Amino acid sequence: MGPAQRLLYQKVAVGGDVDVEGTVEHTLLHQPRLRLLVKSVEYCREGRSLLPLGLVTLLCDLPNVGEVSWSSLFDVEPPRLLFAQRGIRLRQISAPSWGAELASLAATYPDAFSSLEHVEVGNIGIDDDFAFPLPAFLPRLRKLGVGMFRSERDFEVLAGHLQHQLVSLSLPLDWELDGISLTGMSELRHLRLTVQADIEREDVGRIVLAVLGVLDSARAVGALTSLSIERGTCLLGLAPSPDIASREPVPSFCSLLFAIPPQIEHLSLDTSCFLASDVAAFLLSPLRPSKLCTLRIGDTVGSGLTEILGDSTGPCGALADTLERAGIEVTTIGW
Repeated sequence: MGPAQRLLYQKVAVGGDVDVEGTVEHTLLHQPRLRLLVKSVEYCREGRSLLPLGLVTLLCDLPNVGEVSWSSLFDVEPPRLLFAQRGIRLRQISAPSWGAELASLAATYPDAFSSLEHVEVGNIGIDDDFAFPLPAFLPRLRKLGVGMFRSERDFEVLAGHLQHQLVSLSLPLDWELDGISLTGMSELRHLRLTVQADIEREDVGRIVLAVLGVLDSARAVGALTSLSIERGTCLLGLAPSPDIASREPVPSFCSLLFAIPPQIEHLSLDTSCFLASDVAAFLLSPLRPSKLCTLRIGDTVGSGLTEILGDSTGPCGALADTLERAGIEVTTIGW
């Protein structure tokens, strides 16, 4: 087997028709020796349906798989077949939810989960109305990503017993962060906050206050040097309803910029949650982290800040020179 063939079958997506010649499924089913090359499997068959015998055969014989991902909330049988293989040692899983079924699989096949380094879950037991913990013994776990949960309590149940060993953490930029503290994550180096959906104006204040609490706790984590804020369209331009307009002003997302921990060296803003002018003002302010050395920008922040950087006569015309003198490398994403 040549290098090209090894690369081709190292990472595969399965779930289609095993009877169609030329598909990955058909090739792996009829050439068993190629199954040894497979290191990563994405299962992409939606819904809870009867698995074809050929697909069952294939999923039961991929002995070198270390990474598994799937998206169906309602079918854990395909990953179960992978986990049940003798000698399997997973390094990474990406699942739509960590709920009762997946927690049960982890308890049934503890050896398969014992070497996990990276776990990504879309939500924490939301479909079960109850949170379930990750296995108690995951000595290699360093990266954790969670897309959605109901409260700080759910996150504590999931990973409170493992937080001291996390190096990278991804959380939703949402009000559920209220009460979450990073102070116990002494090894944490990278924090990623991801907007999961459009944000209505009436929710902004609650979300900002929750995120401010997380960022404030991050100041005590000396190892934390990298912060990313990604995705999302904030509906801040819509006219507020009369009842909202009559209330006290809510905190804006701009305040998150000025709460970025001072030890941050690498900052990524691939989002539309900030006005480019606010980002420019932050970068020109004394609250910009003194050790900041890389800045990645994308989405509307990227396009807007790029325009500002190119306009030396504008209100933020000094920005390009300021960043250059500070030795901050600026990279645009997705251009």
